[in-house]
Amino acid sequence: MLFDALILSGGRSSRLGGHPKSELVFEGATLLQRTLDAVQDARQIVLVGEPGGAELSPTTVVTRETPAFDGPAAAIAAGLEAATGRPAEWIVVLACDMPFAARAVPVLLANAAGDGVLAVDDSGRRQYLLACYRRGALLKARARSVGGMSVRTLISGLSTSDVPIPTGSSIDIDTWADAALLDIAFPQIPHEQIRHETGVNHD
Repeated sequence: MLFDALILSGGRSSRLGGHPKSELVFEGATLLQRTLDAVQDARQIVLVGEPGGAELSPTTVVTRETPAFDGPAAAIAAGLEAATGRPAEWIVVLACDMPFAARAVPVLLANAAGDGVLAVDDSGRRQYLLACYRRGALLKARARSVGGMSVRTLISGLSTSDVPIPTGSSIDIDTWADAALLDIAFPQIPHEQIRHETGVNHD
């Protein structure tokens, strides 16, 4: 199935003390690199945010919402504007802080229908940034986008359906405690320091 991908990596990471989530390292690769790899078969990838040291394919476009940190809906709007060439009908939208997103992407693509499909975890929680949207529907939603709008509000008028995904696919990293549970670290911060500060111990 032909698809494009839009990756959001420009948040403030305030609960990580400003350390970019995209640069956290899990199993030898940054979270951003793992996210890029999850959609490596995309016709084009649009990265909204800073690429850091990630390896970008020749078809990857880098952009930023204006003003910066204006929220995920604004980032999606910026990503739609930045797409080049003949866009694919479907676009996978991913936040960069889900180390296991690659497990969910094939499921989303296989079930793409209507205006889009949203990943749903075991608890029934919808994941608006682990989803596959019809581009035309997102473009219509973008027309009413305002600064600071949530993605949930942005797509509220769309006809979407929920798709159950493999267990653990939507685990995201918001805090150092989240990172410590998976033995994830920031390059300049030792694992031991994170475990000490969060109280997480794998022993």
